[in-house]
Amino acid sequence: MHFGLQGITVIFRIRQSFLDKMRPLRVLFAITALLAIVFTALGPSAAAVAYRSDLKHGDLAWYSRSGSGAYSLGAPTLRVVVLNVTGSTVYGNFTNFFSDGYVNSTVFWVDYLLGYTNARDLLFVTGTGLRVGDPVYQGQTSNITQVQSLSCGGIQRNVDIAFNPLSSAGVRIGWDQATGMMCNFFLQDSSGFQYLTMSNTTLWSSTLPPPTNAFLTAFAVSSFLGVPLVVLVILAYFRRRRSRRKS
Repeated sequence: MHFGLQGITVIFRIRQSFLDKMRPLRVLFAITALLAIVFTALGPSAAAVAYRSDLKHGDLAWYSRSGSGAYSLGAPTLRVVVLNVTGSTVYGNFTNFFSDGYVNSTVFWVDYLLGYTNARDLLFVTGTGLRVGDPVYQGQTSNITQVQSLSCGGIQRNVDIAFNPLSSAGVRIGWDQATGMMCNFFLQDSSGFQYLTMSNTTLWSSTLPPPTNAFLTAFAVSSFLGVPLVVLVILAYFRRRRSRRKS
């Protein structure tokens, strides 16, 4: 009987020792799981679309125009010069050069954040860095449907493409992904069709790589290093406690 009690006591101590050793691991797993949940929760908000533009006064683009029906009477060459950027509104001077030498100019503006404009369907600017599925403008139902490598301003560029961005049927627009400037524009209605394509620009020589989003970078680094680093700190802490207890 005495041996039986000793055996039970030894088994209990072994079990207790095992549980004591496992306790730090259980805490570690719980903390790791909690951190994973936190980073997952932060991810979607950090990755939300941030509408911005680096266009500035003096940026210039030339477009070739073709068309049919009433649109065949349009000027074959169009020059767009950025006049000013106020808040999220970009103002552009549109100058038409006709074959007979006649020239006329109009000022259009587009809010690259919300899509407000006085240019009807000629949305010559959107936010930079948009990807497939992103709304063309904040709060709008029209999304970027594809990104293609196309000739724009004399070189190959990644172009964001959307159809009917302001719910107007028969419209397709492509914007340079890095700058948000319109690369091509297509409109077809009962009057015929009109097509604009950027032939030259000053943007590529003046375009710099977009500044790094500090929050997204911090999130990516913390996602990659944060959890392992915390785990190592916790392991070191429990090992130190265990060594103190043994001594």
